[in-house]
Amino acid sequence: MSVKDILTSLVDDGLVDTDKIGTSIYFWSFPSKARQKVSFVSNTLFRADKRLCFYRIITSSFVSWRRNHLIENLLLWLWRCLLCSHM
Repeated sequence: MSVKDILTSLVDDGLVDTDKIGTSIYFWSFPSKARQKVSFVSNTLFRADKRLCFYRIITSSFVSWRRNHLIENLLLWLWRCLLCSHM
C-alpha cells in the first residue's frame, strides 16, 4: 500500500483531516479527535449491548410465558376432556 492509499483510508475513516491549500494537500490529526472517535464507538457498542440484553430478557420472558400459556391450555383441555368423559 502506498502512503496515498493509507492517507485516503484514514481520511475516509474520519481519523485524519485534509485540506488543499494552493497546490499542496495537507493532512493532520488531533489526538482529541481520535479519543472522541473511540469514545463514540465505545458508547455506541455499550448502548447496543444494553439493547441486546434487554431484547434477550424480553424474548426469554415471552418464550417462558408462551410455554406456560401452552401448558395451561393443554391442562385445561385435558381437564375438560376428563369432565366430559365422566358425565
